[in-house]
Amino acid sequence: MSEKSLVPKIRFKGFTNAWEQWKAKNLFIPFREKNILNNNLISYSVSNRDGFINQREYFDDGGKAVYASKKNSLIIDFNTFAYNPSRINVGSLCLYKNKEKGLVSPIYEVFKLRNDQNPDFFYLWFKTGIFKKIIANNSNKSVRDTLNLKQFEDQLIITPILSEQNTISSLFSVLDSLITLHQRKYLALKNFKNTLLEKMFCDEKSKFPRIRFKGFTNAWEQEKLGDLTLLNRFPQISAEKLSELNQYKGDVSLLPSSNNNNWRCSYNEKISHLINYAEVITLGRARNPNPKYAKGLFISSQNHIIESKKNDILLNKFLYFFINKVGRKFYSFENTYPMFTKIDFLNTEFLFPSVKEQEKILKVLNNLDSLITLHQRKLELLKSIKNTLLKKMFI
Repeated sequence: MSEKSLVPKIRFKGFTNAWEQWKAKNLFIPFREKNILNNNLISYSVSNRDGFINQREYFDDGGKAVYASKKNSLIIDFNTFAYNPSRINVGSLCLYKNKEKGLVSPIYEVFKLRNDQNPDFFYLWFKTGIFKKIIANNSNKSVRDTLNLKQFEDQLIITPILSEQNTISSLFSVLDSLITLHQRKYLALKNFKNTLLEKMFCDEKSKFPRIRFKGFTNAWEQEKLGDLTLLNRFPQISAEKLSELNQYKGDVSLLPSSNNNNWRCSYNEKISHLINYAEVITLGRARNPNPKYAKGLFISSQNHIIESKKNDILLNKFLYFFINKVGRKFYSFENTYPMFTKIDFLNTEFLFPSVKEQEKILKVLNNLDSLITLHQRKLELLKSIKNTLLKKMFI
């Protein structure tokens, strides 16, 4: 292997030496210590999404295995790696960071690193495309790909010196902290919005919401949605055709029945006959509501298109937030999956305030949506940066 191929595309200043080549068996040291004393330790499973999962907390009543003898279970301790050989193709490998020892199934592969290597660096390495190629080239091909340590023990692993490993893992630690921070803010804002949707809209038992702006005291009006809305006034195209139009940017909103909320395309004469202009709400015809709101140019596929027909008393955006809150109630299991039931929608008794109060509520919810979108974009950007660095800082 050439000197050039032993250097990553992105590197910290001060590191210039070529990376070293090791055989996997000289880096990854099997660690198979059985719990022969049947110690009462927490049993874990490894998930590709959540890492080490306490079986008692995750499974109903812990599952049968929780109460069985643990003498054959394998002990794991701080900085131990473990994975299920038959789940390695979906990334079910994790690094144990708890100070208290734990247990995993004896079918798991458990190993540690040489003392002169950084486990956090290699935990990142296991998430790269490099390791995915090793899995593809060395695993047993069956219903599930399986891979044990023995199968790739002679594989050459390219790694930097410990100080460079430490620097790289520190960078990713900061990135992960930022991702977690924005993830928490994003989820907190979504939960706060859902709480407001519950409390700023009336339920079926009262004409007065639980949270209200000062100065508004009147009971909300009540009418059937069938008397307030228009349905399916615009032509639609197939889902396949809509997908082909998607460019993720442009002045035309594309409204699929799926949960894709950022589809757009640019206006041109060739598609002008497909484009509608209005302020509308869409609901998927089957399975999930996936409500969407659009104002201006749009093209829709396989949806029910809903509009307020009394804009002087009911604003479309206010109706959209109500549908966001209760959309699933319009679906019933007439077939093998939920289908939108038009009659249920039209007969729903809808409570709504004056337009002035609607505008106050919308201002709060629109501002929340802007904050949610901001944190979502930051989150996506940070994840994109992390994925790029995983590709360019490892060999």
